[in-house]
Amino acid sequence: FPEHFKHEYTGYQLVKPCHIPQKLYQLVPHFYGYYEPEDRKRAPLMMMEDCGSPIESSSLTQYQKAEIMVMFQRFHDAGFLHRSIARRNILAQPGPPNKDMMLATCPLWARSPNKPSFRIVDFGRTINLNEENTGKDTHTYDEQQELSRVLQMHMPI
Repeated sequence: FPEHFKHEYTGYQLVKPCHIPQKLYQLVPHFYGYYEPEDRKRAPLMMMEDCGSPIESSSLTQYQKAEIMVMFQRFHDAGFLHRSIARRNILAQPGPPNKDMMLATCPLWARSPNKPSFRIVDFGRTINLNEENTGKDTHTYDEQQELSRVLQMHMPI
């Protein structure tokens, strides 16, 4: 993935149907490393950020839904299709008490569930549209429509 997917703050973006500028936050979990034991008796270990729990669409504000839509818009603008849009693949964790604070520097005790931080996970079906001959049908899957359904949002046509 592009490096900016891993950055905690990279600017602002407008997304329909909300016309409020949305801060751009990190899209994907922090990846800390992969460890494969030499003895083969234990399973390999991949260390990643704990990204929280699946979202509950009905409890999200319009602003939070717009924030998630911006995340997927950035994902699509970079040439990727997730192909597995579901609540279980959009995680929320308690975030910094104010959006000017970075999640990585905010201690756990100071984080607020009222201001969640979101991450996209499960890239097993993801395809890169910039690669030639992906061999997968990309025209029959409308991610924006599926995302609107998952977030329980009405999207204008």
